[in-house]
Amino acid sequence: MVHYSSSNVQDSRSGSLCIVYVQSSAAGAGPTTLLAVYLLHIPAKTWAPPATSATVVPTGTILTDSKYGIVYTPAATTDYVISGSYYATAAWYQPKYSATYSTIRRYGSNDKIGAFCM
Repeated sequence: MVHYSSSNVQDSRSGSLCIVYVQSSAAGAGPTTLLAVYLLHIPAKTWAPPATSATVVPTGTILTDSKYGIVYTPAATTDYVISGSYYATAAWYQPKYSATYSTIRRYGSNDKIGAFCM
């Protein structure tokens, strides 16, 4: 998710907020086995317009549960997630309102948000 300052202009000051689904590569795992779900903050310096791609290491950008009250569903390795038409989700508490944000920004009802699939 990224914030837009207007209909066509991406505001890249806070970077992007990403929910990442990781496929299991464990022995015996099927191609539709979920290993984990992560909520990541990708800083603007890592991926900002006009770049169309960036290299991201999930373990280096994971937001912590203690700060944001993050809840993942499912919370553990789960078989057949993709083929069973299930979804992986992440929920978090938004930060308090601020004029600027050091990591993820607050998303409100009047904000313009873009969603991408990576």
